[in-house]
Amino acid sequence: MNISPQQLTRALYQVAKDENQLQNIVVELDVAQKYQADLSNFLKNPQISVENKISNLKKNGFSKIIANFLLILIQSKKINKLGFIVSEIKNLINFESDSVDVEIITKSSLEISELESIKKNLSNRLNKNIILESSTDPRILGGIKIKIGDALLDGSLKSKLNKLKMELIK
Repeated sequence: MNISPQQLTRALYQVAKDENQLQNIVVELDVAQKYQADLSNFLKNPQISVENKISNLKKNGFSKIIANFLLILIQSKKINKLGFIVSEIKNLINFESDSVDVEIITKSSLEISELESIKKNLSNRLNKNIILESSTDPRILGGIKIKIGDALLDGSLKSKLNKLKMELIK
């Protein structure tokens, strides 16, 4: 039977929701994605029994839900879809909680009060709960970039200078 990554995602989501483990599995999936190559090699090893694989995964902080799910991904040859599955799980959680992921990118770190102000403003404009992450990028000359889901709002100085340059060329 060929099962799609979307079906696997929905199944994992439902099991985690039923067990009240949605936030925990997101953390575990992020870790699994970070170490995907090593996990994949370990889980594909035919010399290690399924019981030992699950036991080792649990010893390393993975829940039984995620340990079993990772084995299913290996067995169904879908481990390469882990990034997609992580993204889709987060999307399902956000949809259910009426939330949206937002990343703020600036040249230097913002104060907590500035981040809270941005979060409040975006929440009011989007009418959603905001899950805010902040990062810095030294390549930004100034200003701010805001990623909302897959959309990028570029208010960086570099972007504004490029727009001005294009206007001057016209």
